[in-house]
Amino acid sequence: MKWMIFIFRWSYRLRMPFQKLEGRNRSRQRPELGRITNDDVYLILEESWKNFQQLSKTAPKGDTVGSRLMLKNGVWSLAMYRAILKIVVEKEYAIELCGDVLWKNYQRAVRRVRFKARLLSRKPQEQMNRMQEVFLKILEKPGYDLKVIQDPGAFAYDIYRCPVHDYFKSLGPEELEFFQKTWCTFDFPLAEHLVKRGGYARQHTLSHGDAMCDMRWMADTHPKR
Repeated sequence: MKWMIFIFRWSYRLRMPFQKLEGRNRSRQRPELGRITNDDVYLILEESWKNFQQLSKTAPKGDTVGSRLMLKNGVWSLAMYRAILKIVVEKEYAIELCGDVLWKNYQRAVRRVRFKARLLSRKPQEQMNRMQEVFLKILEKPGYDLKVIQDPGAFAYDIYRCPVHDYFKSLGPEELEFFQKTWCTFDFPLAEHLVKRGGYARQHTLSHGDAMCDMRWMADTHPKR
């Protein structure tokens, strides 16, 4: 279990690619406000760490190793979002910038398991299945509540409880919106990142008030280019 946690650990303080923000406009609507500087990036990093320490005092700890890890990631992403709002005053734009940084780190987090899956199989769906089996070991009970579904065309499972969703929902509508527009969107590009012509489908989502997230992970969903 420890090696899987190592794969998914987000190295926040040192490795998180905050540099992705440097050079972006401070305002989408008012470009005359200039662009994010290197000093701004350091301020965001410093504020993120302060926010993280403060938020951690009241955040739930999680019932399992996997849920503790994912909750820690959720607290940090919120800490970074609030830090970016110190520089970027437009909420939607701040969510976008934060999502860009989180996505870059998300790609880093899965690269080892992706590499191993590609070594073990050349078939995209088998690769997808192997990776999802690893991911499910992180989403273990009682931290998460899910059910694997038999589907010949996809690796399928329904999530009925997500502790990270519960955390953001408990904070209020603004925080839940941030969660919806960042965390809940990453699965779609992740499928394409994991395997060649990968695809992801979800008809229901917990953060939109549904009873579950019905997650379907597929390969060979796009025409060959």
